[in-house]
Amino acid sequence: SLSVNNKKIHFSAVILSLLATGAVAQETFELDDIIISAGNSPIASANLATSYTVITRDDLEGTIDRNIGQILRAVPGLNVSSTGSASNQIRMRGGEGNHTLVLIDGIEAGGGSDDEYYFSGISASQVERVEIMRGPQTVFFGPSASSGVINIITKAPTKESFTTLHVGGGKQNIIDLAHNFSIGSTQALFSAGAERDQGHDASYQNGDKDGINRETFRWRSNSTTDAGTNIRVNLRLAKENYDYDGVNYSATSHLNYVVDKPYTGKRNETLGALNIKRSFDSGHSSHEISLRSTQYESSTNENSSITKTADITSRTVKYHLQKAFRGEKLEKAPTSGSFIIEKSFDKNNLSPLLKREPLALGVEFRHQFPDATSFQAGYRSESSAQYETANTWKLAVSKQLSDKTTLSFDSGTGVVNPTYCEIYGGSACYGTSGNANLKPEKNISYSLGVKQIIPLSDSTVKIVAFKETLTDEIKAGPWPTYYPTNLSGKSNRHGLELEFEANPSRKTSLHVNYTYLISRDADKAIEIRRPRHEIFFKGNYNLGSANEFIELTIKNVAGNRDNYPTNWASQKMPDYTVVGLNSSWNYSGILFGAGISNLFDARNSDSWGYRNPGRSLFLNGKIKL
Repeated sequence: SLSVNNKKIHFSAVILSLLATGAVAQETFELDDIIISAGNSPIASANLATSYTVITRDDLEGTIDRNIGQILRAVPGLNVSSTGSASNQIRMRGGEGNHTLVLIDGIEAGGGSDDEYYFSGISASQVERVEIMRGPQTVFFGPSASSGVINIITKAPTKESFTTLHVGGGKQNIIDLAHNFSIGSTQALFSAGAERDQGHDASYQNGDKDGINRETFRWRSNSTTDAGTNIRVNLRLAKENYDYDGVNYSATSHLNYVVDKPYTGKRNETLGALNIKRSFDSGHSSHEISLRSTQYESSTNENSSITKTADITSRTVKYHLQKAFRGEKLEKAPTSGSFIIEKSFDKNNLSPLLKREPLALGVEFRHQFPDATSFQAGYRSESSAQYETANTWKLAVSKQLSDKTTLSFDSGTGVVNPTYCEIYGGSACYGTSGNANLKPEKNISYSLGVKQIIPLSDSTVKIVAFKETLTDEIKAGPWPTYYPTNLSGKSNRHGLELEFEANPSRKTSLHVNYTYLISRDADKAIEIRRPRHEIFFKGNYNLGSANEFIELTIKNVAGNRDNYPTNWASQKMPDYTVVGLNSSWNYSGILFGAGISNLFDARNSDSWGYRNPGRSLFLNGKIKL
């Protein structure tokens, strides 16, 4: 292992060396502003105080590993842990996996607001960008956005007609075909893809590799009527078969906890959305009606015994009114407001009596002052028959102190309803005992950030300090009961996110981010699978055109803990460092990519008893026909 023993010294050395290198840069490169789905309607990143990261299409093109779950390991504030090839969990700022809402093109994934999303079925092949908003976002996106939101946005149709073919080999065998076409005022994009991830042996017993087979079909269309009404249709169908191993709860060591087994599982996901939008008052206001639908099913097969583990139906209808003030059009208005009314329905089909039908009302106000100070405020009230009315709010201010320095303040509250497994329990929930008396978890968050541009070195430094307090945290007791209860008292999480970017020359770019996190439950115990230190480094050297490069990545994880099932006590996990090397080049119109992940530490782990993937080779080829 290449673990770092003294994080502060090593991280400071990296930053100082990058600053010294960046000082020789001769030019400053300006990037276009990014529009982010961080409110009732999109907002320019320059006016956004929320801590965010956007993984752009260029970033994705430069990533050889096509799995979005692995790509998210490079994002500050996110803790990614794995219990096998098909089970990547995301924890944001110390929250649980189901405290982060995952959207695909704005549609709730993986059963909507009921449980966490495992990211095993998402490939980067047809993804345009990924937006990550940290901190409570319930006021805009509803429950399960208590820690934040990850919005995966796929490629949108354009007026151009073309076909692309993406083929990959090595650890991931991929074939993905997409066709974009235009008929009159309608643009449409259809894609179909199949992927075989060879997976890895998560046990320490030299067993077989646990792989994943995925098939994904997608349709997106965008049309505008003669009357100016915009109609968007989005459909996504994903089917996945995966392998996994068993566990031995009486194991005496992490080496024999995971038992190599030929178990299999299935996940089927169907997402759909219809959006109808019309502008009025010469573009000063707009009305939009959207319908969203999610159907998620999963099952496991152990020793020829099939168990259905999830069957969730979620439906939402939403009306959104947006209006500009002071006579300005919406796209240019410094002051605007919006109102939403949203009726949702979700049901656990494994137990038909378990359903939720909340009604939500929300408002948002935005204002940009002449001095480039931006203000955003939101309020949401959501009522249901199961729980008391949840009132959440958000207040965010971004203040540009100079053309090089920006200060931001972000605060808000979030709510997470108990999952159906926490309420229902049973064999479909891996033996969890249900508790019908659980209350929703509530979160309040404050963050303060500063962004500094250093023009002489063409570099940017961003630092965000945050504090979050969770009340009524739901915790499950130890095996074999797993009885969930609301903890009394406050669970506190606080930390620091630091990002540094530089372009020492026209061909070289550098990126470093560091996350420091302390997460304790109401009993003051350090919570598991939330590392104290995470450092990520990426150095890229351009070989010619925009897509030709050589890239080095380094990820260090330290101070992680997990529960050891032998005595159910939290203990420290070994620190580890993963090094990757990627390259991409054009040849005869074909974009090729090759990479090696995990060059040195082949036995690293985020979760007790489970090995992460070892050294793997990736090969990709993409052509536009």
